[in-house]
Amino acid sequence: MVPNSMTPIVVPNSTSGDNGMQPSQAASSGALPSVRTFNTDPMAVVPSGPPPLGTKHFMPGDGIDLMTSTSEVLDYPTRIRRVSIADSKIADIQVINPYELNLVAHQPGFTTLAVWDTQGRYSEREIRVDESGKQQVLLNVIVAELNRSRIENFGINWSVALPRWNISLVNMAGGVATPYTATSALTANSLISSNPPVTVSTTAAGTLPPNGTLIPLLLSQNLTYGLAAGNNNIQTQSFFQFLEENSMGKILAEPHLLANSGEKAEFLSGGEIPIVISQALNTSIVFKQFGTSVTFVPTVIGFDDILLKVKPEVSEPNFAEGVNLFGFTVPAFVTRRAETMVRLRNNQTLIVAGLLLNTKNETVAKVPYLGDIPYIRGLFRNTSYNNTQTDLVMTVTPQIVAPLPPNGRVILPTDRGPMSSEEIQTRRVYPDDAGRPRF
Repeated sequence: MVPNSMTPIVVPNSTSGDNGMQPSQAASSGALPSVRTFNTDPMAVVPSGPPPLGTKHFMPGDGIDLMTSTSEVLDYPTRIRRVSIADSKIADIQVINPYELNLVAHQPGFTTLAVWDTQGRYSEREIRVDESGKQQVLLNVIVAELNRSRIENFGINWSVALPRWNISLVNMAGGVATPYTATSALTANSLISSNPPVTVSTTAAGTLPPNGTLIPLLLSQNLTYGLAAGNNNIQTQSFFQFLEENSMGKILAEPHLLANSGEKAEFLSGGEIPIVISQALNTSIVFKQFGTSVTFVPTVIGFDDILLKVKPEVSEPNFAEGVNLFGFTVPAFVTRRAETMVRLRNNQTLIVAGLLLNTKNETVAKVPYLGDIPYIRGLFRNTSYNNTQTDLVMTVTPQIVAPLPPNGRVILPTDRGPMSSEEIQTRRVYPDDAGRPRF
């Protein structure tokens, strides 16, 4: 009897006819698998530990995937008589014993492995060698900018009436009170010298009150404190402003990147700005990227360990610090950049923070001449300090995922029905926070 060379090597008592590969449950029962929808790649089944000793690893039925500089041991149910590989530069063979082979991957490419048994039957499999691994890593990233800026405002508005000297004085440099206009209806209070003194109220719409009367100040929302005092000789009213404002943060980007193990994934949220370069008689234009960019290189080690290389960068052009070259303005770039490499487990989170940017501005509003007099100039000026400090914060959560199953499909926006009344109902937030972010 002449052996059939096209009959594959099979495991004894196997029903698959392809080296021990068992048919799926749906195929054996004849039932069609139910369709499942996914909005992201499903999580991969990560083994809790190495397989027990004595477990056989037979040749797969669809091909062999290897990563460069790695190897894989293949078991065979029958004795091997001869082996062949098409390109030994891509992958090589090491015969361990008559029932086991060791495949060693050298460089990326494709080749074919052929194995014969003692009866002359053979099996062929395609071998693919990649620079990266066959695992896929989903990177869930959140890039946020926390604005730690604080604005401090100090100001005083006051008005003084000296009736015996027929003098009225008002200071509006602080911006605490709202200056009245020509159409503002004001009531001025004046003191008439008598025993006892009598206060007379007169209405002066659109005009200044008479000499020696108290000039009223309209209240403003910036008012913090108010003080009114007087006696037989002096009447005064003062408004004070002491304000402190703190800014909040915002999310710059929230990408979800999918990359093979060992491959680079990049993300940019920003743009490109043209920069003119002049050399001798030639003029060229190059484009410089700016914005929020992140570069990742995840590498799966073992079962659920991930070696992650992260390089975040936030940059923006600054034309104030730029230079003029041949009639063109070449801007400077304010850049915050970091680079790190960490080792995480599956579903663990890496937080990168501390990339601070400080900008301090001082604004002075004063009355001309009076605001420059030593010792008393503080009564005629308002100083505002704006210290802007932004912190770049990034969180990365790598997850080992698997491709969609044969019965899976990507979920569509039309698959969701109309929203119910419970989903669109407004709910009270406790404690109340008017500055909470809304998305």
